[in-house]
Amino acid sequence: MKFSLAARLILLIITFTAAISAQNRFEGYSFVLEADESGVCPVRYLPGASGGNSVEVFIAGTGQRQNAAGLTACDGAGANANNVLTNGVGKWCFQGPEPMYEIRLKNGDTYLWYPTTKESGFFNVKDFRPVTRSGSEYVFTEPADHTATIRNALYFIASRQGGTLRFPEGDYIVGTLDGNRRDPRFRALTLPSGVVIEGASARISTPSTLLPNNKSASRIRLRNDNQAIFRIGGCTSNITIQNLELVGNEALQAEAQRSVANTYAIEGFGKWSIDPATRAQLTNTSMVFKFSNLTIQGFDRGIYVHNAGGDNCNPSLQACGEWQFDHLKVEHIFL
Repeated sequence: MKFSLAARLILLIITFTAAISAQNRFEGYSFVLEADESGVCPVRYLPGASGGNSVEVFIAGTGQRQNAAGLTACDGAGANANNVLTNGVGKWCFQGPEPMYEIRLKNGDTYLWYPTTKESGFFNVKDFRPVTRSGSEYVFTEPADHTATIRNALYFIASRQGGTLRFPEGDYIVGTLDGNRRDPRFRALTLPSGVVIEGASARISTPSTLLPNNKSASRIRLRNDNQAIFRIGGCTSNITIQNLELVGNEALQAEAQRSVANTYAIEGFGKWSIDPATRAQLTNTSMVFKFSNLTIQGFDRGIYVHNAGGDNCNPSLQACGEWQFDHLKVEHIFL
């Protein structure tokens, strides 16, 4: 079959347009998300000097062994092979054909990353589970411990300055190496501003008889003492946690009694620093939180808000015993 020149031009334009439309858009920022003992703001951006906030992009599920190809920069960013540089406001942006990529920050942290779509703003935690590439397919696996999965999702949402993270019904263990043994690096999951943590149900369970068989609740739980599930640091606002069961280091069936010392379902953690020269307090406010329809059991304290440093607070450096949450709503909580 022969086509006229005009028909061939139209076909070429359609093909070119389809190729452009097949490109997905990925964007974000490079930072650390951690509310730690310093009490400073938990989102700390990586320095832009010498490309310190650029990212490397890999095909997801290849263990960073396969560089992403065919990337193009967007929104004023730059791209050189699989290295994407930031624009003038510190944002990296690229387009590529894959439905997801793995990015690596200059500090070595890696994250599974998704494009902007019409569904952006609502995210399923299971989309951030470990993934492997099999041919052209992506295969997700259920981890024994969900710490890395949830942290990846929270980092992704923090880069978007907020969003809703949904937990389908099931059991989500955090703070371990293998579902039981303590992860010595884990203290808590830091929540960024603007996040909504939402489960399917807060139905109460009896750990000694029903875990992990009772799947109707969306349940996040610990397996060790001296840990918290969620931590909210300074400079943080507009967080909602709802429709979840949060379980501490409770003994399961046939287990001996376990320690719940220094375990918290939700921990607020920050400080009002004092300028040593002027003695002025430096603003570090956290506000506008809602905790609703939660079952909290098996903790030393369910919700605990305190100064960074605790009993070791130095009054010459911070206002001891004064850091707090402002504008907090707590409703329908079973403790």
